Amino acid sequence: MRIYHFFSKNTRDNKDSRSRKDSNDNRDSIIGRKDGNDNRNSIMGRNRKLMIGVKATICFIILFIIIIRIKNIIRDKKEDKTALTLKDNLQTEFLSDVKVSTFIEHLNGTLISDDKIDTTSLGTKTVKVNYKNTRGKKKHKSYQITVVDTEKPKIFLSSSTVSVKKGYNKNIINLFLSGDNCDPNPERQIIGDYDLNTPGSYNLTFEIKDASGNEESKNFILKVKEISTSSSSTTKNNSTTTNKNNKQFSDVINKYCQNSNSNLTNNSTSNSTIKYSTAGIDVSSWQGDINWKKVKEAGCDFAF
Repeated sequence: MRIYHFFSKNTRDNKDSRSRKDSNDNRDSIIGRKDGNDNRNSIMGRNRKLMIGVKATICFIILFIIIIRIKNIIRDKKEDKTALTLKDNLQTEFLSDVKVSTFIEHLNGTLISDDKIDTTSLGTKTVKVNYKNTRGKKKHKSYQITVVDTEKPKIFLSSSTVSVKKGYNKNIINLFLSGDNCDPNPERQIIGDYDLNTPGSYNLTFEIKDASGNEESKNFILKVKEISTSSSSTTKNNSTTTNKNNKQFSDVINKYCQNSNSNLTNNSTSNSTIKYSTAGIDVSSWQGDINWKKVKEAGCDFAF
């Protein structure tokens, strides 16, 4: 009985010891798991703070870039308002030689190209200005100019007296050489009274006016001469006039067009002929109708 009791007591003690050990092990296990959870929570907390810091930094950089961009835009707008200052006079003459920079008083930057402005037609022209501002950024602006014609037409009158024969049946306006630099068909008129069928002297005015309103005029005397009744006299006068004209053109040829063989002469005993350079005349629509046959007979080789 005692032996059994001893073994029973030992058995209970062993069981209690194992129970305490198991309880301690369970407590240590619970504490270990709690420590592991705490470590994981600590790592996750640090990672979360790191991500928040990264996001905050990115947001700050983006915000900084936006602020800088807005400041540049505001500064560009302010510069654009004062970048280009034009001169007071934005008019230029027809066919004048002007460039983009001609009408610029001040430019806050540097021109990329100073192109020539087309002034071959009247009216308003839009001029484009391509430049770089103070920060080297390409910019574009434009302004308008007006091409005008203020130049008076020209009248070429070699003499103040114009003579015609009685019964002259053409418009005496064609006797005057005149023109305009812009208007190809300016208005021409003779101011004053005259009669081409009545011999005498008439004080008249030749006036020309272009499409822009520019005018020019010259006074002249129109002499209407009586036709000679003698046909022989008329023929003689015509012949004299023709010979005179031919002689005049021949003088020009002899003076300017004869070659170095000027010592050669034409005679009945020689078949050689003096060689001349070609000679011609310059004509325009202002000369009116031209008798080309007479021009050829006068020794003219060409005309332009």
